[in-house]
Amino acid sequence: MDDFYISDKVLRLIRERLEELQLSMMAGNFISLEDYRSAVGEVRGLTFIEGYIIKLREKSGESDND
Repeated sequence: MDDFYISDKVLRLIRERLEELQLSMMAGNFISLEDYRSAVGEVRGLTFIEGYIIKLREKSGESDND
């Protein structure tokens, strides 16, 4: 497997999880404030990692085709 294949798969997993969290937030599916805060933290972390992977791919000459 090459780096592009791996980074593409990781980006897809990150984006799927972000979508799940965003849908849950919009639907109001969190029972407590702690659950909501945890989800917000997860979104922030995943968004940071997503951006970091995209920057690394750009530096290596690969593009984000999604």
